[in-house]
Amino acid sequence: MKKRVAVFFGRFAPPHNGHIANIEYCKENYDETIVFIGSSNKRRSLKNPFPTSWIEQWIKSINPNAVVKPLNDYIYNDNKWITQAEDICYTIFNREDTEFTVVGHHKDESSYYLDIFPTWKIHETPIYANGISATDIRILK
Repeated sequence: MKKRVAVFFGRFAPPHNGHIANIEYCKENYDETIVFIGSSNKRRSLKNPFPTSWIEQWIKSINPNAVVKPLNDYIYNDNKWITQAEDICYTIFNREDTEFTVVGHHKDESSYYLDIFPTWKIHETPIYANGISATDIRILK
């Protein structure tokens, strides 16, 4: 029987109840969880206001056993981004003994990453927290 690993991507800018629900879902339904913190190579800005270390601490407070890793952005180079994520996963978990599943929700065009890992499964979670979005939170006035 293969180990079931959930792979959850996010920038967590800011972290919100929808993220919490997804991380808890992974914790309850998979053997292991790896959480990638996206845009880790970008400097802090309104779109990326928190240091990766803060986000990692927050994720660990929800799921202390989660593997949390930074993930760099590569504009216009999805193949490099995919390879980076796969390489990190395959360094931690034996690819022959592991079933990887990308967990997330297709909220808008930015969710295309859910479909670009050809050898991994996809589990689409429901809309949590009334469809809350970090983008919406950042633009509230």
